[in-house]
Amino acid sequence: MPISSLVPAGYQLNGLVERVTFFSEETEHGRQLKAFHLKTMPPNTREGMGKYLASGMVKGIGPIYAKRLVERFGEELFEFIEKTPNSLEQVEGIGPKRKAKIISSWTDQIAIRQIMLFLHSHELSTSRSVRIYKTYGAEAIEQTRDKPYLLAKDIRGIGFKTADTVAQKLGIARDSKHRACAGVEHTLLEAMQEGHCGLPTADLQVKASQLLEVDPIIVETALAGMLTKGDLVLETIVGGGLIFLPHLVRAEKEIAARITRLSGLSSVLPEIDFERAVTWCEERTRKQLAESQREARRQVLGNRLSVITGGPGVGKTTLIRSLLTIVRAKKVRCFLAAPTGRAAKRLTLGGPGDRPARHH
Repeated sequence: MPISSLVPAGYQLNGLVERVTFFSEETEHGRQLKAFHLKTMPPNTREGMGKYLASGMVKGIGPIYAKRLVERFGEELFEFIEKTPNSLEQVEGIGPKRKAKIISSWTDQIAIRQIMLFLHSHELSTSRSVRIYKTYGAEAIEQTRDKPYLLAKDIRGIGFKTADTVAQKLGIARDSKHRACAGVEHTLLEAMQEGHCGLPTADLQVKASQLLEVDPIIVETALAGMLTKGDLVLETIVGGGLIFLPHLVRAEKEIAARITRLSGLSSVLPEIDFERAVTWCEERTRKQLAESQREARRQVLGNRLSVITGGPGVGKTTLIRSLLTIVRAKKVRCFLAAPTGRAAKRLTLGGPGDRPARHH
């Protein structure tokens, strides 16, 4: 048995007050309501129209103007706004500027409603639909329809599986080349999140095939096409080849070029008597460094660019602190940066002239 109910005043869905139809059925726990179908309708009574317009959803209309508009146009108000918007100036206080604001806002609401209904019809939740609309704006339908797999890249909270579901509802076949290309790219993006700039060809094919649940030959064909078009880059190394996204190859090459240039430049530090500085630093800090740390300190003080590597607990922070102690004594102003908040806290010395370590 159908039961129609007007949603309580103030509740809004997709920009309009909704009328929702439910059906009741007998269960072992008695009569219960179950929504088999939801039919949305704009408000069509004077009271409903007034509450909707007074809610602030349409810019340029508040409670006072909502009341005046309803009194002037009655149940045909929305039709007047859409078909003969110039008639709004018949209402006291509404001139050309306010009318233009009302018309613009009303048009936006209709567009938003159409976008949300389209996204909902492809099994996207309201929260995700809102994020898609905020990202793409008026182009949300076109972007979703033409490039559904971009949702996983552009929209927070939408993963490849969700984008893949949308794509298949839009008619993209599971074994299509377009889907395979999207799966390959997503696999590389996931690897990037794990710290990899590229993947061996064989590993990429296996991972993408597992993600897509398709025959590896489909992925292999897609991969070959992407390499030919330049969507991916193959770098030959000892032991095989690595597949990269183009921007990561460019980034690696740019970093390598800058490191090469900097490593060829002379140190900009003032002249330092290494042995004397080391003795002074160890006395000041009451910490004697290991021979490997001592050599590392010599390399850093004598070169324009140095890279210090090592696992947790090997003494990298202690070494950096001793280096800063020495160069601060030479009135060198130091800037510190760190990839995490914890690392930034460990590096912050609070010495005179130093900037606190920043988390980047």
